Amino acid sequence: MGADGGANFQQGEKLTGTNNDGSTFTDKSGNKTGYGLQMHGGYDFGGPKVEMELGYRSGKLKSLAEVDGKVTGDTTSLSIMTNGIYQFLPRSKWHPFVGAGIGMARIGAQWKIDGDKVLDDTDWVFAYQAFTGLSYDIEKNWEISAQYRYFGTQDAKFSDSDGGSVELGYHSHAILAGVAYKFSK
Repeated sequence: MGADGGANFQQGEKLTGTNNDGSTFTDKSGNKTGYGLQMHGGYDFGGPKVEMELGYRSGKLKSLAEVDGKVTGDTTSLSIMTNGIYQFLPRSKWHPFVGAGIGMARIGAQWKIDGDKVLDDTDWVFAYQAFTGLSYDIEKNWEISAQYRYFGTQDAKFSDSDGGSVELGYHSHAILAGVAYKFSK
């Protein structure tokens, strides 16, 4: 079991929507660097590993391409994932690894334009990820790690403050450092 944290770089997302009068629109969001945190636990088969993960990612909204006013807000992801990992060199102190996972994510968007709330909603959607990194055994049962992680979801659907709707995906790249305790080695 372990925990990781670090920088989360959410991609600019294309969003589509429908206004309350039925007209449609498209836009693109720009985002500031945020943070990512995750906890995980699983079973090591001596190379292959399986784990469950609870993750949280947050980023600040920087811009909307089609909006002239001051844009502020947060876009977040709370995820529950099942991961498969292959750890190379399982008997060495150094362990390069690769992994992938699927699960669900609760995407949240709390956005304001010129101080007026325009979006404050959440949606649970299918999520997927891929990652690679390197871990090092600092003691028999303790390891530290560094990793790159790509995380994505299908489009989340939100209701806006004017009675319309907005759809956008969530895709991010993260650089994480972590620590894990292994119950047996």
